[in-house]
Amino acid sequence: MKTATTCCPFCQAQIKVSARLIGATGPAVRCGACFRLFTAANAVNLGSDLDPGQREGDRANAEGSTEAVRMRALNTDYSLLSGEGLEPINSAQLPHLDSSPIEIAAKADGTWRHAAKTATSVFTLLLLVAALAAQYLWANRNLYQHSPALYPLFASGCALFNCSIPPFSDISAFRGEALTVVSGPVGSNSLVVSFVLSNSAPLAQTAPVLILSFDTAAQRSVALREFAPVDYFPASTDPIKALSAGERVTIRLELIDPGADAVNYTVAFRAL
Repeated sequence: MKTATTCCPFCQAQIKVSARLIGATGPAVRCGACFRLFTAANAVNLGSDLDPGQREGDRANAEGSTEAVRMRALNTDYSLLSGEGLEPINSAQLPHLDSSPIEIAAKADGTWRHAAKTATSVFTLLLLVAALAAQYLWANRNLYQHSPALYPLFASGCALFNCSIPPFSDISAFRGEALTVVSGPVGSNSLVVSFVLSNSAPLAQTAPVLILSFDTAAQRSVALREFAPVDYFPASTDPIKALSAGERVTIRLELIDPGADAVNYTVAFRAL
């Protein structure tokens, strides 16, 4: 049976053990001198083919290996060591400590240079965002320039860069209210159409073209005519002047009677 010699990590006694017991995962070996258990991970084979100097070198390398040191630490009973255990220090041995509080001055969050740098960065970011928004709005001006909320921005931009945009126009904001149709003077074969034209947009806009339609009960058109502002505005009102926000104008038109079949009357508007 092949044997090897190992060293007890506790009393340093040399012990011959079977080769199958060698290794970090092998069974524990009991020292014949101090009767303590240890794993023979640091065994050195002392066969006849090795000279004494080589055997001593192999034993020294095995005892100083990391695995050997770790196994000695795991198998050491420190309570049995004389003068080598760790003992707590009594409070009386501790140095006297000053119990007065220490005031630590907090570092300022930032200097005026840091604040100026932050403000410059924020301003630059806002400027870039504004420039991108302006480019987008200008590229899509045909879609947004007649928006009541955005039209003032377009007007201000054009005033700044010496350009022009069409006058504000929102046909859907015009209302024809209190529409009445009555017969004209006796023998005149005419009708008098009256209604109130109002601009409900938040901005002033040019008066629209008036479309007056007469239909039968079956919704068949009998007569239809368009009137420019100069045709239907009262003589006291300037037809070129834009209607301000919320302005109301009473319109009165005298027309030829389209006949007895005309029972429905409709007022519509389109841009001039």
